[in-house]
Order: sequence, then structure tokens, then C-alpha cells
Amino acid sequence: MRLQLFIWSTIINAIFSFAMVALILFSRPLTKVKAYWAAMCCAVGAWSFSFTWMSSSKDYSSGLIACQLVNCSAALIPTFLYHTVHTLLKKTPRMPLYFLYGSSAILIIMILSGWMLDVRPILDFNYYTVQKPAYFLFIIHLYGGFAGVEYILWRSAQSAPALIKKQLMSLFWGAGLGFLGGQMTILPVYGISLFPYGVFFIPIYIVTVGYGMLKYQFMDFRLAIRKLALTFAIYFFLLLIFAPVAWPLTRMIRNHSNEVINQILALSTIITILLAGGPLIYALVLHRTYWLRGHTTMALTHELKSPLATIRGAIEFLENQLPKLSVNTKALEDYTQILNRNTCRLENLVEDLLNIAAIQEGEINIDYKEFSLLETAKLVADHYSHMASQKGLKISIICLENLKIFGDQVKIEQVLSNLVSNSIKYSSIGEVEIKISSKENELACSVSDEGPGIETKELTRIFDRFFQGAKAVKGTGIGLAIAKAWVGAHRGKIWAESAGIGKGTSITFTLPRT
Repeated sequence: MRLQLFIWSTIINAIFSFAMVALILFSRPLTKVKAYWAAMCCAVGAWSFSFTWMSSSKDYSSGLIACQLVNCSAALIPTFLYHTVHTLLKKTPRMPLYFLYGSSAILIIMILSGWMLDVRPILDFNYYTVQKPAYFLFIIHLYGGFAGVEYILWRSAQSAPALIKKQLMSLFWGAGLGFLGGQMTILPVYGISLFPYGVFFIPIYIVTVGYGMLKYQFMDFRLAIRKLALTFAIYFFLLLIFAPVAWPLTRMIRNHSNEVINQILALSTIITILLAGGPLIYALVLHRTYWLRGHTTMALTHELKSPLATIRGAIEFLENQLPKLSVNTKALEDYTQILNRNTCRLENLVEDLLNIAAIQEGEINIDYKEFSLLETAKLVADHYSHMASQKGLKISIICLENLKIFGDQVKIEQVLSNLVSNSIKYSSIGEVEIKISSKENELACSVSDEGPGIETKELTRIFDRFFQGAKAVKGTGIGLAIAKAWVGAHRGKIWAESAGIGKGTSITFTLPRT
């Protein structure tokens, strides 16, 4: 009974491991950390699968081959795990990495050459690893590699910001649980008659690390999970359709050899349609659904979350340290201000990217309420006054009548913010003027500057997503696209005017009063 439980446990562990590899391959972008983690999961999956094979082998030769695969895979696990951690932390010493790869290569050669191990029946197993004198080298490699990984993770976590510490500790406990379960399989090798029950708990390490990846942003697999689930669903659907046809053909091929050629051609056609139909349906669903579309934008936002969280963690660390220090606190305050500025920039960029994704799919929700466009303009002017004064600019507001309007104040404030920040960014002299006027049943608001102006051919293109003109400064090129979308959602219009190069720019938008 316990042998069956052992075999099922190793099968489940192999499925979990290879499923993790599939998620990594489906996730984008495929970073070095993900690649080395995928290699480690492959090694764990191969180790688990080979253990199943060895435990149930019916003859010596197959048992020996499975045993060699078990130990070769096990020799690679700590090496790939160390490489993952090394790439993640970027500051760990490289010499242990080179040593582990060299040690793995030597051990694999010794295992395959028969110098290190043999197999025979042990406990409930048909065949199990039996040590030879050189096997102690394998034990040193295995325990030394895992000890090195755990030490580096623990040491790095102690001085890391809060979120990074959680990431590292999640990996620390996950790798530790996996190793504690797996190392019990070594006891019978040395003649200790204790059944390796610890292998039942090895899948816990994948669950633990997977949970940490999702919660603490070590890796973000949510989009990959959706894509992988869609792929399985499509092929399951296609199998349901073609199985009633393919199964009778398969039986005919087995029972009527005189018609084999025609039946093989028919079966090959069905399989070809099945294999070709999957990607076509996948592409169609990917194109037509928001559930998976726009993955470039989603990947960008997910990638931005990690550095944003790192900066936030660094700010928290510095702020906590400031009261404790009596020297050089000015330098720490300067660094805190730098981090705060970069955090704000990243937050704004993430928000813009999410807005673009929502606009692309038509998911724009307007929270209508009555508000003052003049008061909103004042809030924007106050917010950007410091930025303008640093460039020697002045922000002025012209409004003869404080009229109320129904609309989404947050979105209109973002429209004004994008226009004013652009004017400040491109101007070096004069002032930025916000002018609000009333026209019958609508309000008009224009933001004008004395900057470099815009060429006539670019006036209609500046509202395109990611478009940056010839005079563009550093930016993303999506601010005006968002402004156009928000104005359009209010049933308004927006346009740009410029007398030419060097003569400033004026962008005007109108909003209906009701």
C-alpha cells in the first residue's frame, strides 16, 4: 500500500514540476531567473518520474537505467537552484556556481560509468539505489549545494526591504521543505530501514514557492495560467469533436490491414486538422477577448510592479533608519527624495499603461457628478506650480464664470494634468495659460504655451498612442491618447492648434454641460 502511495506521490510531484515549466514557458517576458527556475523544475520532474520508474521496474537493466536518471537529475537540482538564486540576487559569488556545475558534470559521468551506484530490491521497492564507495561525493554535492542556497537566501533576506525579504523567505522555506522531504530517500541507500515517507511532502515546496511567486511578485504567472488553461481547453474541445471519428478509424487500421494506407491517410488528416486547428482557434480567441488580449501592456505593467515594490521597500527601510542615525542623515534624506520621485514616475507610468489597456478594450467607466471645472484647473495648477517655477515658467488661469459641469472629475483632472505637464515639459520661456470659456451648451478649456510648437502634419497625430513628434522629449507618448479617450467618453472633442515651429501650441477640449 505504501509503495503505491509513494509512486502516486512521485507522479504528482512530476506533474506539478512540469506544469510549472509549462507556466514559465507561457509567461512573458522569459527572463533568466525564470529560465533557470524552469531548468530546476525540469530536474525535479525528471527525478520524480525516474523514481517512479525505478520503484516499479521489473528487471535489473531498466531499474539501473532509472536509478542513473534519478541520481543524475538529483545532482542537477541544487546547481540549477543556486543559479536561480544567483541570478535573482545578482550579487552572490560566482565561484560556487562554477564549482557546482563542475561537480554536477563529474558526478553525472561517474554515475553513468557505474563507479558510484548500483541497484537491488530494498524495502517495498522492486529496485532502489545501492551505494558504492564514491557515493559520498554525491552526498557532499547535494547537501553542500542546498546549504549554500539556504545560507545565501537567509543572509540576503536579513538586509533586504520588506517585500524583497518576503520574496526571499518564500523561496527559502519552499526550497527547505522540498529538500527535507527529498533527503529522506537517501536513508535506505545507507541501509537504514526507514521508508522515505518524506517524499509525500515534496509537492508542498512547489505550492509554497508558487504561492510566494504570485503573492510577493517573484514571478507573475496569472496571464500564463490563463493562456495555458485556454490551450488545454481548446485541445480538449477538439478531441471531443474528432474522437468519435478517430477511434473507429484506429480500430479499422488494426483489424483490416488491406486498407491500411487509406485509413492511415484519413487518420493523418484528422490529426493534422487537430494540431493545426488548435493554434488557429487560440489566435482567434486571443484576438477577440480582453481576457488574454493586450498581453504586451499587461506584461509591461507586471514587470513594472517589481521595481516599484523594490523602491517602496527601500524608501521604507531608509525612513525607518533615519531616526536611528546621528551622522550623514542629509545623504539619506536625499536618497529618500530620489526614491520618492522615481516611485511617483513609475506609479504614473503604470497608471497610464492600465488606462491604455482599458481604453483599448472600451472598458471606460464614467463616474458622473457635478463639479467645477475652474476648481479642478486650480488643483492642477497648484500641483504643477513647483515644476513650472523650476523652469522659470508661470501658470495662469483665465475664467470669467465659475460654471458647474456633470462628468468624471478624476478623469477630467487627468486630462488637464496631461496637457499642463506637456506644456511645461516642452516650454522654456513664457507662461502656460489655462483658459475656460462657455459656449452655448458646452464648456471649452484650452491649455496654451509658448514652446517650440508643432508641425502642421503632426497636429492630428499627436493624439495617437505612443506617437512622439520630431521635437519630443523623454516620455511615453500616451498622455494625449488618454486625454482624447477621456474627453471622448464625455461626448466632447479635443484638438491641437499651432501657428508653426517656435510659435507655441494650444490644445482645446470641449465638454457638454449635461
